[in-house]
Amino acid sequence: MHGRRADWTLELLADAMVKLTDHADLSRETVRRRLDENTLKPWRRDMWCIPQIDGAYVARMEDVLDLYAEVADPQRPMVCFDESPTQLIGETRLPIPPTPGQPERQDYEYKRNGTVNLFVFLDAHRRWRKMKVTDHRTAVDYAHCMRDLVDHHYPKAELIRTHTPRAAFRRMGEPVF
Repeated sequence: MHGRRADWTLELLADAMVKLTDHADLSRETVRRRLDENTLKPWRRDMWCIPQIDGAYVARMEDVLDLYAEVADPQRPMVCFDESPTQLIGETRLPIPPTPGQPERQDYEYKRNGTVNLFVFLDAHRRWRKMKVTDHRTAVDYAHCMRDLVDHHYPKAELIRTHTPRAAFRRMGEPVF
């Protein structure tokens, strides 16, 4: 039996389905149509971080859930922060515009134009968000974002929590706040 999804062809799927069901036979086209009807794409896979569930993980999760359950307080804003490295890509050929019954078509080939990092802030209790694009993803960049958050967006807040307090104190060897 094939273990990896990349090893499965429509013919192999048809053969496996015959063995697992009451069907005498299945064509590769029938398998293709069924996968398409159900938007199943066994050759694709999504990747994400699967955490190690231990006591420390559960404690951090409970802290976050407790924080989200708190009542909104303007003196203690709840600002969520995330970061994401992003690849900048460009087209090597112009896309073909859509026509009736035909979507826009893009060539699979692309030109790599480097990378940037996206820092994203969002207030969980009001309609506010901010994004900052930087060339790098370092503790210094993080500290500059926190400084901007405190000085410009929440200057009257008495407390803004961070998930890694030590990152706020690393700005070219000196405390940030």
